[in-house]
Amino acid sequence: MEVFLMIVKMLGGLALFLYGMEIMGDGLKASSAGALKRALEKVTSNTVKAFLLGVLITAIIQSSTATIVLTVGLIGAGVLNLKQSTAIVLGANVGTTITAQIIRLMDNSGTSSGDATFLDLFTPEALAPIAAVIGIILIMFIKKSRSKNAGLIAIGFGILFIGLINMTAAMDPLKESDVFKELIVKLSANPVYGLIIGTVITAIVQSSSASVGILQALTVTGATGAASVINFNFAYSYVIGAALGTCITTAIVCSIGTKEDAKRVGFIHVIFSVIGGVLFMAAVEIMRAVGAFPDLWNAPVSGGEIADFQTIFKLVTALILLPFTPLLIKLSKRVVKDRPAEDGDEEIDENIRELNQQLLATPALALEQVKHVLGHMCELSLKNYNSSVKLLLENNGKSVDTEKLEKIAHREGMIDRMADATNNYLVTLAPHIETDRDNLMDNFLMQSLTEFERIGDLAQNLADVAKNLADNSQKLSDDATEELVIMTDAVREAIELSYKAFTESDYDAARRVEPLEEVIDDLNEILRQRHFDRVKAGKCSVSAGIFFFDALINLERLGDQCSDIAVYVLGLKDPKIVGNEHEYIRNLHHEQNEEYRAEYEKNTARYTGKLNVPDAKRIAVTQ
Repeated sequence: MEVFLMIVKMLGGLALFLYGMEIMGDGLKASSAGALKRALEKVTSNTVKAFLLGVLITAIIQSSTATIVLTVGLIGAGVLNLKQSTAIVLGANVGTTITAQIIRLMDNSGTSSGDATFLDLFTPEALAPIAAVIGIILIMFIKKSRSKNAGLIAIGFGILFIGLINMTAAMDPLKESDVFKELIVKLSANPVYGLIIGTVITAIVQSSSASVGILQALTVTGATGAASVINFNFAYSYVIGAALGTCITTAIVCSIGTKEDAKRVGFIHVIFSVIGGVLFMAAVEIMRAVGAFPDLWNAPVSGGEIADFQTIFKLVTALILLPFTPLLIKLSKRVVKDRPAEDGDEEIDENIRELNQQLLATPALALEQVKHVLGHMCELSLKNYNSSVKLLLENNGKSVDTEKLEKIAHREGMIDRMADATNNYLVTLAPHIETDRDNLMDNFLMQSLTEFERIGDLAQNLADVAKNLADNSQKLSDDATEELVIMTDAVREAIELSYKAFTESDYDAARRVEPLEEVIDDLNEILRQRHFDRVKAGKCSVSAGIFFFDALINLERLGDQCSDIAVYVLGLKDPKIVGNEHEYIRNLHHEQNEEYRAEYEKNTARYTGKLNVPDAKRIAVTQ
């Protein structure tokens, strides 16, 4: 029964430790997600800079696995390439050692000589309640999102140390156990035992930090001044095993539903740990075989010394392998082959899979993935628009190539699939969003999603107009065709500008869309009137005129969708626009905004001017 109670207490302490790490990590990610996203986006091909960023991010969020998951997500979003990601992974393995360095504060437990001193404030027994009290105050009494995140960090820190204290207390009886001491001596005789135990425990708890924390807790069992029951032989092999164990989790995460580069990141992480483990175990065993440091191998180690060894092990391995990053990438590409490109479905499936569920805990990065997928939707919509316009203008009543129609319809189906997946992802993400900035971006993406899907639908409609003309043996007049060329050129520019504004957050491009959309409205009114005149004069049939008007309706609506997207983009820069989009556009049309009027006049000359419409008539139509 005594052994059972000890195990229960130890597992309870471990549970609190893991939960504390989770809470602290969530608070850190929530408070710094935007900064993490910006930092990751600025990483260049400079591997040293990417390596240092990996160290920093992992030190902040306290988990190399989380950093690697974020990296995989950003590979999918097109923000990072394989070279950058490899350096970040190497840095993440070094950054994860910060947890062990924090846990070494446990070495201060029980070292007080009697009277309380200032140093006693830095023992876990003091830090845990202080951090918990600060966290509760920030969460319950200061009702702000930033305060809540800071409170989560403080409470997580406190719970983490409470878990460590409980684990240490549960393991106290082991200090006096001769059986346990003999077991450690036997395990220390062969480093493979420590390697296996470290690997298995880490694979079970899915955290090398927690696994090493358990080992550190064992070193501080017993009365003040008593020697640790853990010696160097066992500790060093256990730490290396912990590094191998954490690879299991990240390898699984990187291999499920991801593209090839993401799988290669998981493979490189495994190779890093294996090579590092082999090098260090070989070096240690060689030194022991030649009689170097004879007093070290069976000497008891403290939690701080375990932390130092882990840091040295990870740092030296990273510095050795960093110059060989290109070779690691080549090796990963040989092991993980590129899949052959098919009919486009494969690419869309990748986009959908890149909506990584692991990133839901980091909304800023999850939203970036959504933006990438929506940008791809717009790109496909533009392709469909160009293909449909080409069918409409070049075929003009002739039989339409069925294969081309099927390709347009296939792309439209791909757009719809991406839209459904993205919509579901945003709905799932919504409860995780806490900051005003992320909430603004979420609303922006949800609105933009509707517009991009609609652009795809309208492009499909234009292809249907081309088919209907042919099916009904109708042909547009040369004048009508020339007018559609002008109109479609203007709409194409509007789609391209809105695409640029969205994907690049280009506010100048966004401001240029609305004056162009007003010109598209002008063109729509003018072309409708001119076509009525042609039908009355018998220059164009009534039946063909119906299809002409269908084309105009879809083109004019495409301009409206582009205008909406542009205004949503501008709302990111000026939140006062959000919710007041129609008023913003109305003011643009009626205020004497010199920049807007100049852009409008320029587009009028470029497009409406080609129709040779008198200015007086043009003004009358637009009013």
